[in-house]
Amino acid sequence: MNAARFNRSRFDPPGPKPWAMLVVALLALGFFVEFADLIALRKTPDGDGAGEGTPADAPAAAGPLRATASLPPVAGLVRMLGGDRWQVDSLVGPGQDPHVYEPTPRQVSALAASRLFFRTGMPFEDALAARAAAKCPGVRIVRLKSAIHAAEDRDGGHGHDETDVHGWLSSVNLALWSTEIAANLAQADPAAAGWVLSRCADWKKALLAETEAAHEAVGRTGVRAFAAWHPAYGAWAAGFGLEQIALEVDGKSPGPRTLEAARERIAETGARTMLVQNGAEAARAAEFARGAGLRVAVVPPLGDDPLETLRFLREAVFGD
Repeated sequence: MNAARFNRSRFDPPGPKPWAMLVVALLALGFFVEFADLIALRKTPDGDGAGEGTPADAPAAAGPLRATASLPPVAGLVRMLGGDRWQVDSLVGPGQDPHVYEPTPRQVSALAASRLFFRTGMPFEDALAARAAAKCPGVRIVRLKSAIHAAEDRDGGHGHDETDVHGWLSSVNLALWSTEIAANLAQADPAAAGWVLSRCADWKKALLAETEAAHEAVGRTGVRAFAAWHPAYGAWAAGFGLEQIALEVDGKSPGPRTLEAARERIAETGARTMLVQNGAEAARAAEFARGAGLRVAVVPPLGDDPLETLRFLREAVFGD
């Protein structure tokens, strides 16, 4: 990680960012225009896309198809869209750190038996994807790309940071990812194509409602910043023009200078919440949070229901 770039992003003044305008534009585009070609998939002979799909409505299947996702939020999204027709495995499990994760032989075998492998850009995925491509030609590898990072590249930005690897906390990314996941599920299981794409449309409506609720909370509360022990929530913050004041730098515990700089920034911005990923982080952050006048909220970013994670973030940061 480029330390200078990271520190600059940590202490930029709060307020509207170009990212925020991009988020709104891409959400509207993703929901209503960009993926109109999926309508054709919903009109396949085996699925008329009536829009009323529930698990009971899905065509019968001989047995579940298999898919693998690198992370729990992506696996949860695949399960939601595919229903019981798909058996979905997550490589990284609850409580595991994806930054240092290494797959087990059993997981590699499960990946080899999968039809689809959904990856997001975590470093550990590179070697695994190359191995799957070489030895498992029956596995389709789907790289879910970050819309925000692609825009940064076009604007001359460089490098990857925590915003990229936690991209499932971005409403824009989730809208794009759900479309891509649904399209791949429909292609792999054409008998249920209309049903899957109908579920995707319903899920996007719920995602849009949550996004609108967060935008409303920004205007209503005036909150412009929050603190985080580990900088895991930047993708969510960027979507609403919020500042994430992170204490950890490059995975290292904060020293006295970092803590003092963060304390000053918290006072300047009026931040009132410290986000942590688990109980261990809550214990480490407790003393600093008390001194800075912050409440501590535990919001695990790797939950297997990304929509619920977005709701938890909104409630924690805005006090909803």
